[in-house]
Amino acid sequence: KVSNKRYSESLRDNRDLILKSKDLASIRTDVPVNLDLKELRMEPPDRPAVVELFKELEFHTLLKEYESTGGESAATPAKSSTDPPQPAQNLKSPDAVKAWVDRLRRAKQFAVAVSAETGNSFAEDSFKLGLAIGEDEAALVEIGEKDLWKESGLQDVLEDDGVAKQTHDCKDIALRLAREAAVTLRGVCDDTMLMSYLLDANESNHTLERVARQRLEMELPPGPDAAAAATARLTPLLRKEIEALELKAVYETMELPLAAVLTRMEQAGVRVDETVLAGLSAEFESKLIQLTADIYRLAGTEFNINSPKQLGEVLFEKLNLPSGKKSKKSGQYSTAIDVLEELGASYDLPRLILEYRQISKLKSTYVDALPRLIDARTGRIHTSFNQTVAATGRLSSTEPNLQNIPIRS
Repeated sequence: KVSNKRYSESLRDNRDLILKSKDLASIRTDVPVNLDLKELRMEPPDRPAVVELFKELEFHTLLKEYESTGGESAATPAKSSTDPPQPAQNLKSPDAVKAWVDRLRRAKQFAVAVSAETGNSFAEDSFKLGLAIGEDEAALVEIGEKDLWKESGLQDVLEDDGVAKQTHDCKDIALRLAREAAVTLRGVCDDTMLMSYLLDANESNHTLERVARQRLEMELPPGPDAAAAATARLTPLLRKEIEALELKAVYETMELPLAAVLTRMEQAGVRVDETVLAGLSAEFESKLIQLTADIYRLAGTEFNINSPKQLGEVLFEKLNLPSGKKSKKSGQYSTAIDVLEELGASYDLPRLILEYRQISKLKSTYVDALPRLIDARTGRIHTSFNQTVAATGRLSSTEPNLQNIPIRS
């Protein structure tokens, strides 16, 4: 018996619905089920089938997430479309390198990679080069003196336009060779990173590790010799797809030539006039000091101008300006640009806050930051132009981003 009158009436009025809900929620044990319980036991997933299905349906994001959890690598032992390559030869003497250079010239085409460790240089005697001929022959070059590269003929074959090179990120390899070995890489005929990007521009990760995992179903071993071998294996596979999708013209007449142009742009760097920036810094500092004084005067108190919380309290509690709305998540007043612009049409303080923010941003992000990024050897800023990031095909710029500098303010 339900003593509460309201509950009692509700139960009476909804009797049929309650009984139906109870019936639906009850587990039926009298249903004839012709199943072997052993067949219902949880078994490991068919990982290769999942990978193939995701590839077929072009579920690139799901495939990427699946790979990141070990899905593909755990599916089957690492394998490739060809037999496993022979172990790389370790070339430590000029004579050994010279013998390999002769083979490179006879082959007329080879893959090249450089060691991925940061800070690699001849000064540390650690700069390593990976070479591969076809899918079965690879070598690791470990001679550390620049003169030996010339003596062995390695520099000449790398700079020979008549001997084709396969790379993964030819721009980075060319820049590293130029910086560390004074070698100008020429004759790049294929780049697996650029081909991977053209085949799936929506994918942001085109590292050799990922492409090898996806296309060769293998985990890439460390070292430039393994990188060169993987590049040699990937090149014909990706080439075939590029041609099947009629992307050959875009690849050969736009993307590959552009990589060479970007290499020269990065090497040349961007000239920066430090004197002009120093003058702007002093001018902006003086302006910020004046704006700070004016803001404090209008607010009737001193506060942290860069604190949205304190600014919101000054604008909407102390001065009682309209449009003060608190965020449900933070419980603070919004001081976003659109709020300040609306208030700035009628009040001086929000307008001065906007001006303060703009000048402060210019000073800290550009005027004061850019001089610190100037290379001491060249007196220029050497940004990185990224060719395989934006799905639309546009370039991006990092370290620093020179494409995002305001031109109107």
